[in-house]
Amino acid sequence: MRTMRNSLLTSLLALLAMAGMAAAQDPEWVEQTLFDGHPTDVDGIRYLDVGDLDGDGDRDIALIAYESDEFGWLEADGDGWTYHFIAEQSQAFTIAVLDADNDNDLDIAVGSISSTVGLRWYRNEGNGLFTFRPRIDSNFPGLHNLVAVDVDNDSHVDLLGASHTGDAYAFWQNNGDGTFSQSIFAYPMNGPTNPYPVDMDGDNDMDLVIASAYNPQELVWIENEDSEFGVSTVHTVMTPGSFNNIWSVCALDGEGDGDIDIFAAGANGIRWYEQQGGDTWVSHTLTNDSDIYRIVSGDLTSSNLEDFAILRSTGSTFVKWYNNGGGWYQPRPNLGDLPSQAGGWVPAQLIMRDLDSDGDLDVLGAGYNGSSGGVVKWWANLGHPPGAFSPVSPAGGERVADTTPTIVWEESVDPDGNDLVTYELRWDTELPYNNPAIVPDLTETTYTFPGPFVEGTDVYWQIAAIDHDGHETIMTGSHSWFTVHFPTPPGPFSLLTPGNGATVDGNNVPITWEPSVDPNGDEVSYTVYLSTQPIDENDPPAYYLSGWTQTNITLFNLEFGTTYTWHILAVNLDGLDVWANESFSFTTGEGSPPAPFSLREPADGATFEPGGIGMMWWPTEDPDGGTVEYDVFISSEPIDTDDPPDPIAHVDWTPADYLYQAVEGTYYWAVRAIDDEGATTWSTEVNRRFHVSVGGGDEPPSDFSLLSPEDGVSITLPDSAGYSILFAWEESVDPDGDTVTYHAVWTFSLPGDSTFTPVIVSLQGLPSTSLTLGEIDTLGLPADRMRQVDWEVWAHSGNDSTRCEEPWRLYLTPTTAAGETEAGDIPRGFAISEVFPNPFNSTVKVTIALQQSAAVRAVVYDMLGRETAVLTNESMHSGLHTLSWSATDRPAGLYFLQVTTSQGDRAVRKLLLVK
Repeated sequence: MRTMRNSLLTSLLALLAMAGMAAAQDPEWVEQTLFDGHPTDVDGIRYLDVGDLDGDGDRDIALIAYESDEFGWLEADGDGWTYHFIAEQSQAFTIAVLDADNDNDLDIAVGSISSTVGLRWYRNEGNGLFTFRPRIDSNFPGLHNLVAVDVDNDSHVDLLGASHTGDAYAFWQNNGDGTFSQSIFAYPMNGPTNPYPVDMDGDNDMDLVIASAYNPQELVWIENEDSEFGVSTVHTVMTPGSFNNIWSVCALDGEGDGDIDIFAAGANGIRWYEQQGGDTWVSHTLTNDSDIYRIVSGDLTSSNLEDFAILRSTGSTFVKWYNNGGGWYQPRPNLGDLPSQAGGWVPAQLIMRDLDSDGDLDVLGAGYNGSSGGVVKWWANLGHPPGAFSPVSPAGGERVADTTPTIVWEESVDPDGNDLVTYELRWDTELPYNNPAIVPDLTETTYTFPGPFVEGTDVYWQIAAIDHDGHETIMTGSHSWFTVHFPTPPGPFSLLTPGNGATVDGNNVPITWEPSVDPNGDEVSYTVYLSTQPIDENDPPAYYLSGWTQTNITLFNLEFGTTYTWHILAVNLDGLDVWANESFSFTTGEGSPPAPFSLREPADGATFEPGGIGMMWWPTEDPDGGTVEYDVFISSEPIDTDDPPDPIAHVDWTPADYLYQAVEGTYYWAVRAIDDEGATTWSTEVNRRFHVSVGGGDEPPSDFSLLSPEDGVSITLPDSAGYSILFAWEESVDPDGDTVTYHAVWTFSLPGDSTFTPVIVSLQGLPSTSLTLGEIDTLGLPADRMRQVDWEVWAHSGNDSTRCEEPWRLYLTPTTAAGETEAGDIPRGFAISEVFPNPFNSTVKVTIALQQSAAVRAVVYDMLGRETAVLTNESMHSGLHTLSWSATDRPAGLYFLQVTTSQGDRAVRKLLLVK
């Protein structure tokens, strides 16, 4: 007995990288050369068959070495393949594995093309030893194809054969005791191909598909009638001669419609003959590749649809397979090749068998080189990886209150349908998985950690589904994780400011409280409750604000003269909560009336023609940040502010003016400012008079403008007395030639100081268009404060008056002790000096006065105290600075502007957005 051993590669998995990635629907393949007969003179390997020949559970390979006149078998011994010589047989050409004697082990049948040898079988004596038995048939010459199949449904495997030289087919019926009965059917065929047994007509017995290689080329199937194949039951599939040199045939239900189609391979490619019912066939050309020597079928993709593989025998040889997509066949990448005939090698055999018993059909091929050597190749079908699956619980990032938690994942279904899927758990307490713990060979989709895990442990886990081919599929998302956590409520805390029982300014009430510390270090958020009634912790009112993570908030625009109760509830990520140690109460003050303001025009004593007269006054502000509106009073009698008449108009717009339609007479007028709370302030002048008469002054003086100081200029005053400021304006000419005199009015105020009453200087009867004004400090204004000066001039001639086109404004700034202040560095206090317009419908401008350089943050809040816009958050030099807020994307309503500086200054104004 001659033996040789070829080692398998270390594992199929090591070859996957070389095999490459197949198409998404393809199984993975690995090519191995199982046997090379050249070194041991096992020559001319032509035919193969597969079966467990030594009863060890592994599938072995029986083979024919035609040029050596011998046959033998390759033993799968776990580490490789060992060749065992069985016997010599002259011109042995074909081989089949079957249980010939019904003793539950596999024997071997060998056919020879020698007319004197015929068909023999060899009994398996156990452990891979075989003995010659009586010859089955010695009168069937040229036996070149042998197929083992139960033809007559008696549970005994019979033999079918074809004679390439005798142009005949034979059926040897297995009698079940090691003897066979012969039946020869002599349907004339010139060079019959392999007989292909298949139930063509659905009557549960094996019919026969046969074809001829030479003229006239034919393709037919013969119906099995009680184990007889007669000429009368022949069905023609193709027109003779329409497809030349058929070398091999197979049959399968390609479309899954219950009809068996036939595939023929030959010198001119592959044809698919689709059965249309009965003896009607439609031919399809699948490929025109020349010299397709073998075609075999089987379900290579575990799809319940049969695919087929082919072997090309000349030129560029290859082994290729076609995927059955349910009636259409897609050529897949070549599996590999057998040695090329150009080098003297002839590919000889191609079969499909599950060689590695993994439930997937593999492909085996044999080729030979004349009288020298031969190879056996195996394309191992590794199938598909297990199907996708996902973790179920705990959810990613979930907190688990268990020292020995359980994880659950979905089942991974192997698409091959026959692979056993096991799972491997890999877990660690940190990422990446530097040194994960591994729990292999899990068969259930759940696992309980032995633990015990302590509070705060993060567990990262991953499941790999592994089939017995070694394919691995990682669960969706690569990994999941959970934290071992035992819920504990937040820690105790107390309210801080305002203190219990405090009195506060209701316009803005900053409240603060201690932080509540979570024992597990989790973030704590706060729910703020505010009510004019006591707060019941068991039945609290609707909250003022929820989900707040800071320990302070400012309450805006509270009712004046009202007592409020406030309380805080701390909540952690587990949803557990704790109230502050006690609730606090505070009371809001009564608020302040609007700031003092003065009238602008008409000037006292002015005379007008009957008609529209523009009444104007300087706008004022609410120190509480509210909105200010105005009542306009005009009367023929002096106005008593304690018992005023009904106002002739209510003004809620900016600029502060009103057009009064006057008739002849003398009038007294005043304006009263009213804030949101109903508090009022009268203009500093009450009962300013004007006259209306027909012809009263004829034509008024001509229009004119102010000249200097320029509008908006800042003037730095010297430390010592003796300074003066020149005010100048254009000349106004009376069309009637009357003399024109001028009335100049200066209004001095302190920007941002609503408590200061403006000082008004009024000079009448001025003959010229300029005036030097000096010794401003004598007006009683603070010498160390920035002063705002609004000035205007009226031209008078007779009873007619004309006001300058626009009043102007300037700022007077004292020199600092260090002499640092330049023109423009003017304020001597911090304030929001002007908000214009207010109310507004899109954009509002805000002027801020800074006494000294500071970091300034200007923020707009909504009614709930939520930050809506940041107008600035940067350092600014001392002086006046104008900011703007475009609120086109904000809803109409009341907003609050809060300006703070790094010097501790703070001011709040209300902003009313209307749309």
